Amino acid sequence: MTWTLLCDDAALAVEAARAAARIGLDVHPHVTSTPFRDRFEEALVGIASLREPSPTELCALPPRRNLALLNASPQIRGLASDLGHPTTRDVEAWISVLALREAADKPWMAGGKALDAPDRHRLGELMVGPRSDDQLEKGHDGLLVYAGRGSTRPVGPTTAVVEALEALRAADAEERPAMPRVEGVEPQSVLDVILGPARTLSDPASKSALATYDLPLPIEELCSSPSRAASEASRIGFPVRVALASPDLRIPDHPDLAAERVENAARVRDVFRQIMTLAQSRAPEGRVLGVTVSATAPSRATLDVRARCLTDDLVGIELGFADAHGRAARDRVHTVLPCRPAQLERALGRLVGESLLLPTAKTERKIALNALGETLHRLAAFLHDWRDEVASIDVRPLAVLVNGDVELREVSVHVTDAFERSLESMTG
Repeated sequence: MTWTLLCDDAALAVEAARAAARIGLDVHPHVTSTPFRDRFEEALVGIASLREPSPTELCALPPRRNLALLNASPQIRGLASDLGHPTTRDVEAWISVLALREAADKPWMAGGKALDAPDRHRLGELMVGPRSDDQLEKGHDGLLVYAGRGSTRPVGPTTAVVEALEALRAADAEERPAMPRVEGVEPQSVLDVILGPARTLSDPASKSALATYDLPLPIEELCSSPSRAASEASRIGFPVRVALASPDLRIPDHPDLAAERVENAARVRDVFRQIMTLAQSRAPEGRVLGVTVSATAPSRATLDVRARCLTDDLVGIELGFADAHGRAARDRVHTVLPCRPAQLERALGRLVGESLLLPTAKTERKIALNALGETLHRLAAFLHDWRDEVASIDVRPLAVLVNGDVELREVSVHVTDAFERSLESMTG
């Protein structure tokens, strides 16, 4: 079989051709400036790029493209794997992916009993099929050979094969489920909130739009006076969180406009006045709705989440830790919804701080994963249902509580210009 290789640089095409010739792989390289947009419908296609593709470009690819992304971030490479595209960081490993795909459907299931100790160590846990009839062996030229189906085929040097096997196994995902439907949604209640020009809704308005999708929102009240804030805080129960409610001054950008764990009514009144004074000085013309007074619950971790539609069937999720250390370390991950729990768990496993989200105990881990997964899928269902009217949703933060539940504490729904365009088409 002949593999079509799309490369956005001539040197990549030369390097790929040399690596393929070394193991006897039949390839046909093309140099193109648009490898992610060129339409090759046959399955035997690989793409090598010096440019990082966008999530939208990855989602638009036909299934099971084989990618070498030399300058892409770990987040983008992880997203490509989640979409079922075997993805490497190196051209030689990319060529080994193609050779291994020729050799077997699941080449990581092969055994390695004929390999020497250093190579077995390099392959490590990838060698999950020690009793398999298929085997990886060392050839006379130092290349690894895949022996199976009554034939043998060179697949590359050990380091390239290790990366290739990792890429193939990471992309071997279960079939994606259909986009979930949330029962009992009242479209008019959402439309009443989002109807209007392109804009970003305030936190209270955003939560009002999402409430009909039964998302986990904190117990809170919007208050426009110090006395009302103190009264609601007493009703909710101390300590409470007091935060400015404004579409122009957002708490993630102005964290000093929120106070955590306010302990009594007198302090709530003082905090109300301080926040309103500070907001007025910072944005004299800004729209201020008052403050929200919210119940507080101890959290194990807080996350920044951005969700947006990538295609009619897929919602992209960017998720990372919201604390100062997590943001500084850029500890975040990209993935797509809908997905199965195992797929979400694999994506979250790419976070350095994964243990803060998912406990090691099996039962607690399942509870936390289900709570986070259900919340993310409800956000995805909202975006899917309103994909023409809503561009994206920011949750900053989403709190993962100690008991495994989650809570959307600050939400921004970004409305498109769909309504304006609709009016223009009617009047034009």
